[in-house]
Amino acid sequence: MPLYNTYRPKVFSEIIGNEATVKTIQNKINGEDPPHSIILHGPSGCGKTTLARIIANELGCNIKSLDFVELDIAQLTGVDTAREIRQNMSFLPFDEKSKCRVWLLDEFHKASSSFQNAMLKALEEPPNHCYFLLATTDPQKIITTVQTRCTKFKVEALEDRQINQLIDWVLKGEKFTIPNDVIDEIVAAADGCPRETLVILDQIIDLDPKEMLSAIQQTEADREVKELCQAMLKRADWPKLATILKGMKSIDAERARQAVIAWFASVALDRQGFNKKNITQWNEVAATSALVFDCFKDNLFYTGMSGFIFATYNTTL
Repeated sequence: MPLYNTYRPKVFSEIIGNEATVKTIQNKINGEDPPHSIILHGPSGCGKTTLARIIANELGCNIKSLDFVELDIAQLTGVDTAREIRQNMSFLPFDEKSKCRVWLLDEFHKASSSFQNAMLKALEEPPNHCYFLLATTDPQKIITTVQTRCTKFKVEALEDRQINQLIDWVLKGEKFTIPNDVIDEIVAAADGCPRETLVILDQIIDLDPKEMLSAIQQTEADREVKELCQAMLKRADWPKLATILKGMKSIDAERARQAVIAWFASVALDRQGFNKKNITQWNEVAATSALVFDCFKDNLFYTGMSGFIFATYNTTL
């Protein structure tokens, strides 16, 4: 089992960092009138979904039953989804172990305004046995009328010392040791993200110590290329792309070029299944993928990072 699943906190006491936020949430949900609609916001990978599952469990919902519904709102943005949620709210908990039902609506900032408006009544006056947990990296994109109906909690990225604490906990659990310079590199690459920390550890834990540093650097490069691809897919302007490029550390330009082409080929074929119900969107994604391929079709053995930068710029023309 991946380390990310093995060492994912199951209870509040296992959470590293965000002590004040966790304590406030505990006080709120254990009070006489716990909030039924909660927004958890913060950077990607900082533990919002994990915290939401713990909250659901603390409220008395069996998260392994039908009473816990986790939806990726990035893919389910329509009024039909909101209508289905409202219809199902009337049902009492199905599982005998559950005291309530909980909907975790992940990536809520990607919900359409029609979906958010359709959820207003449900969020403001849900039945006593229903709770809504909204997770988002961009709370400003949630309409004001939804925000005012929810209790908001900010989940912060971890400090370096807390990432070190997480690494130490995992290494003790795995009965494994790694050199201090490798730990320092993991802390730097994770950039406060516990999920990224565990992903990196998972990738290097079986390697020879001499290979660990290069593996971490390559993992970081892969993440940066993916961020760039996602921005190009959204047809980001040059200042946005330039900012991402400036943050890229010693990447292999030719390998990065091949990674860009592979990523867009996968998106164009819709291997993630995002666009099968929206043919127009699928066509637009495929057209953007073709544009990117045309810009990155030439190898970069001679031009290196400069060629990679100009290929990226050409996607904005």
